[in-house]
Amino acid sequence: MPAKEFSVAEVTESAKSRKKAEPAKSPKPPKPKKTTEPDRPRNLGMKTWPFAVLMVVLAIAGYFGYDYWRLHRFDELIRTVSVQYSLDPKLVRSLVTEESGFNPGARSGKNAIGLMQITPIVITEWANATNQTSGDRSFSKVYSVRVTDRSREDAAKLSDAELLTYPDINLHIGCWYLNRLQQRYAGDQLQTPMMLAGYNAGPSQAERWRALVKQRPPTEEKFVAAIDYAETQGYVKRIMNRYRKAIEN
Repeated sequence: MPAKEFSVAEVTESAKSRKKAEPAKSPKPPKPKKTTEPDRPRNLGMKTWPFAVLMVVLAIAGYFGYDYWRLHRFDELIRTVSVQYSLDPKLVRSLVTEESGFNPGARSGKNAIGLMQITPIVITEWANATNQTSGDRSFSKVYSVRVTDRSREDAAKLSDAELLTYPDINLHIGCWYLNRLQQRYAGDQLQTPMMLAGYNAGPSQAERWRALVKQRPPTEEKFVAAIDYAETQGYVKRIMNRYRKAIEN
């Protein structure tokens, strides 16, 4: 059977019809444009941790350095003044720790001021004992000469309370009073705890508590137990414990 012949027109028409039958291809999405990103640091943590550690170490050193300075900046002054009044500097330092925490500007609700928390009663006793009773500003007249950061005229105008914020002046008055208690209880086996009790609550109270200790020989434990002022009892305990540790070291 002879092959069927197609005309050129038929072939062209057939090709067009096939193209129409084919589904239209969807256009390709445009390629995103490449953007240049800044270089990101690699291993940043590995590079910065030594600096962070150094900052932590410096902060810790600064804290402890300041704390050491705060607690020991008056050591030489305490030693010098204590010896002048025949007192053990370690006892005085233990007392100052309890009274003010080495804050020369410390004030209490009972008008106690400075490193050794001097009260108006102690100032009055000092004035009477040293014959400085001529005038109501006798304390200021005597101790204003110790003020070195002001002119003499300005120092003379300072009140007793302002003068007591000067560490040198405060320590002299406090040690003077503590020495009076030391002399008062000289020879007693409980001299030191009695001095502390008298400094906190008054000598008459210390003697009342001492009279309650009947044990022979008397012990510090019994004396402290006889103190019926909770504040004074804790006060004496803490200072005596601190003082013993200072002696051991």
